[in-house]
Amino acid sequence: YVALARIYIDLESYGRAESEIQAALSQDHDHPGAHLALSVLKRSLGDFGAAREVLQGLLERGIEDAQMRRTVSDALKTARADEKRYAALLESAGKEPPEPANLLALARFLSERGAHRRAADLLQKAAAIVAAAPAAPQAGPSAPALPDLAHIRFETGLELIAARQYPAAIGIFEDLSAGPLHAAAQFNLGVARAALGMDESAADTFAAYLKDQPDDPQARLYLGNAQFRLGRKEEARSSYAAFLERAPSGPETSRVQRLLKSLDAPAAGSGTREGAARPAGRQQGKAR
Repeated sequence: YVALARIYIDLESYGRAESEIQAALSQDHDHPGAHLALSVLKRSLGDFGAAREVLQGLLERGIEDAQMRRTVSDALKTARADEKRYAALLESAGKEPPEPANLLALARFLSERGAHRRAADLLQKAAAIVAAAPAAPQAGPSAPALPDLAHIRFETGLELIAARQYPAAIGIFEDLSAGPLHAAAQFNLGVARAALGMDESAADTFAAYLKDQPDDPQARLYLGNAQFRLGRKEEARSSYAAFLERAPSGPETSRVQRLLKSLDAPAAGSGTREGAARPAGRQQGKAR
């Protein structure tokens, strides 16, 4: 139950997560893992006070295992700090008229704690304010500098990908791919299209991106994955080989090496789903 709850939290399927947690607690009301998952759920929902109360109550009831007691104690310290920081950020973001910088700070805080949908909403609000603001010369010398609109929209797109709201992310990155953030936007456009199952257009997007960024191993991998899912095994083989030439050794290279071997096997394609995994969004020059 706890393992399923954590998966549902990662998917932002909070109702299902709560059901799994309650199922665990119905069998063992003091199960530390269930309470830890519940605190993470409350945190993801932005209820930092409730997250702290869950952990505090668990510690007060006592935990026999010393390692688990330390884990819960550390989580409680983090929850207390989060609660305090969130209150300050929420107060700043609630001031009228709202300032984009304050909304951005709150959005980034929530994003780091897994509340991607709320973060995206705040970023969209900040973007709307910046877009409606007068040009800098008209704003006056005393006006605070506004954040760059393109960068706010780029962050919004990343949060939408993290929240699995792919159509909205695609719209943003399609717009940004024609501007100064062209390369990073194009990469994430491919990510969003692949995540939505649009492998044909995802492959085209990664291929176009690689014309300007030929040494990006991650894009080679994602192109190969899209080609693999489309059944273009020879094209996938070439993309995977190019990935291995450029990527440092690690779990992904080992996975691709296994996948290449499977392509040569008689039953090629069976049991090789890990190699064709959907990609994750990336910040400018930095993988999420």
